[in-house]
Amino acid sequence: MWKHVNKILGLFLLIAVTQFDGTAQASGNDLKKHLKKTSNDTNYITKLLRTGVHFLNKPGGNLGEIKTAEFYFNKALTLSNSAKLKNYWRESLYNLGAAAIHRNDLRSGRRIFRRVIASIDKAEDDELCAAWFRFGEAFMRIKAHFSPQLVDDANYDEMMKYFQKALDFAEKGNDSSKKSEILVLMADFTYLEKGNLVKAESLYNRVLNLKKDIGTSKMQDAYSGLMALNYFRGDFSKALYYGMEALTSAEGELGYNNLDIVYFYFGNIYRDMGDKEKSLEQYKKSLKETEEKGEFEYLYAATVRNAVRVIIAQGKERQALAFLQSQEKKHPPVYPVTKTMFAESFGHCYNALKEYALAERYFEEMSVWSKKIGGVRAIYVYYAIGKFYFDIKQYNKSDVYLAQVLAAPPGIVPVSILQRAHLMSFKIDSAASDYVSAIDHFRKHGVLKDSVFNEIKSRQIEELKIKYETEKKEKDIKLLRNQTQLQEAAQTRNIIIAGVIFLILLMGMGYYRYYTKQQSHKKLEAKQEVINQKNISLESLISEQRKLLNEKEWLLKEIHHRVKNNLQIVMSLLNTQSAFIDNEAALKAIRHSQHRMFAMSLIHQKLYESQSVAKVEMLVYIEELVEYLRDSFDVGSRIDFNTKIDFIELDVAQAVPVGLILNEAITNSIKSAFAGRDSGIITIVMEWLDQTQLSLVIADNGVGLSPDFDIGNSKTLGMSLMSGLSRQLGGVFSIENKGGLTITILFKVEKVINYDAKSTEGRIPNV
Repeated sequence: MWKHVNKILGLFLLIAVTQFDGTAQASGNDLKKHLKKTSNDTNYITKLLRTGVHFLNKPGGNLGEIKTAEFYFNKALTLSNSAKLKNYWRESLYNLGAAAIHRNDLRSGRRIFRRVIASIDKAEDDELCAAWFRFGEAFMRIKAHFSPQLVDDANYDEMMKYFQKALDFAEKGNDSSKKSEILVLMADFTYLEKGNLVKAESLYNRVLNLKKDIGTSKMQDAYSGLMALNYFRGDFSKALYYGMEALTSAEGELGYNNLDIVYFYFGNIYRDMGDKEKSLEQYKKSLKETEEKGEFEYLYAATVRNAVRVIIAQGKERQALAFLQSQEKKHPPVYPVTKTMFAESFGHCYNALKEYALAERYFEEMSVWSKKIGGVRAIYVYYAIGKFYFDIKQYNKSDVYLAQVLAAPPGIVPVSILQRAHLMSFKIDSAASDYVSAIDHFRKHGVLKDSVFNEIKSRQIEELKIKYETEKKEKDIKLLRNQTQLQEAAQTRNIIIAGVIFLILLMGMGYYRYYTKQQSHKKLEAKQEVINQKNISLESLISEQRKLLNEKEWLLKEIHHRVKNNLQIVMSLLNTQSAFIDNEAALKAIRHSQHRMFAMSLIHQKLYESQSVAKVEMLVYIEELVEYLRDSFDVGSRIDFNTKIDFIELDVAQAVPVGLILNEAITNSIKSAFAGRDSGIITIVMEWLDQTQLSLVIADNGVGLSPDFDIGNSKTLGMSLMSGLSRQLGGVFSIENKGGLTITILFKVEKVINYDAKSTEGRIPNV
């Protein structure tokens, strides 16, 4: 992965040079002063090389700094040639070749590297492997700083060709360790740059086989690559599996253990599954690993950006902005790719704070920086800008950017992003009345969503999540036990020291205390064994019961899901059919039918989305139904909705007629109550009269009904439906035509699922 790339950047330099005493971290003037103090040839050449590398790798290095680096490399080359120090001579040429390629003088860079390769004996497989690897490695930083970003396909192909030559020599020399390092790097570039997930997976599996052959358990580089690759595919179950394998492989290893990458993708998976708390926890772990490594590049900026988006999703916009500002102050972005993502993060914050002009300025800044990294990473820029314009309802601009995201080659964009892009495109096309395209986008969104979250995969993901959490807790327990053992050892040591000082006086007391502790420990162990056996038996019974309950719940959720999907399909068909009907009465009938079906489908949606499949929370349901009707009739700010809803949960038998009554009453008020008026108020009250009786009131301050209206002789479909549905509830239906129209239904709850007389009052804001 990316950290693996950075690790290799300095690998071969360390073969030829000794440890440098911090000069590369100092300023340029300090480096030059330090060089004057050295007389020994090899030490002096080493410091020249390290000084040159310091200037070559400076963040955002310009042409002047590359030229300064070449000055030191040339000086090292002259000295090593005079002293006939072959390894230092080669190292000087390697760096000169890399510097030439960094400043885009590819012709000179190729000539220098081929000069080194020509100097190596054909029998020296390891040296030839190193030379070709360094040759390919030089291309990794050809574009800005972001190593995996090789925009020019010709440069990318040339780099991969040199890595393949290095791999050939590693295979010839039977160097499995070197082969695995090269293969991981090639796999990283294969899916990051080209989106060829199948080929990348094959390369990672070759690495696993190689490492098994050489008997090492440290496979986290391949496991983390497979985790990221399967996340891009949308196969969260496999991604979680490989992530856990990476954690196990990296256990106890210091340095480049790839845990920052693993925690980053754990965070992404939890975020896409809607678990914001755990997602943020994983991102914080990734940032902690980054802090320990001191590498604040692409992965760091991506983690900060994703953490900001999760905090915003929690409704903590100000907190998200404060977090981002603290990270920027702590580790200012210095590379084009990190500046791109920090600008995007500020754009998300100000968009959430509704400071749209400032947000747009940051998204424009992000677009400028993105041109310096180019290539496939621009796709993520298009998505971020497209989503911003979608949020502020500038659909024409949004559609342009989202179209570029959806046109990306397969494997480049994660399935989760494609899914969201199709959903936004569906809403954009629907708003533009392009229903054929809208339905196509909605279908593709559904296919992608089901590919990630179908019933079997959801169960597998849940099982892997439980396994991950269990293993984490077991490690925490193990750590606590180790700490306890260390504390006990320290205590024992102190007792022994005290016993030596007071040997004669305290020997008997010390022995007695030791004996008493051992006896107590044995008794505790015996009791613990009995408790453990009982716990095992109890857990077995609970597990069997939970399994049966889960299977029943899965079945019910699947039924509700299917019913909801079928109703949505019928709604889409009616929507499509309406495009071919000219009769206004028929169109109105179709729209009314769509609204009624939405009211029913929303019930089933709430049932399969909730933790319990037996109840519907009416507060949430009513708010979503009102929002849907507001959007459908394009009410805007003309009509206000006031609500007062107790905490009420109904089973599906009563929730459906209540939903249809609400739909009919609100629809009638929106259409008829405010004719000739600029504004109006619709009030919805649903409250407990006692522990079994409910009252539902829908009222408006509109024109009301005509004085001669007789509900008993009314032949309108809306009134007939409400009256009939009230009888179905076993309730009393009444209307009052005074200062507007008030509809009241009193009914008894057949099955009290949850009773709470505490109400929630509010005003549904106009959008």
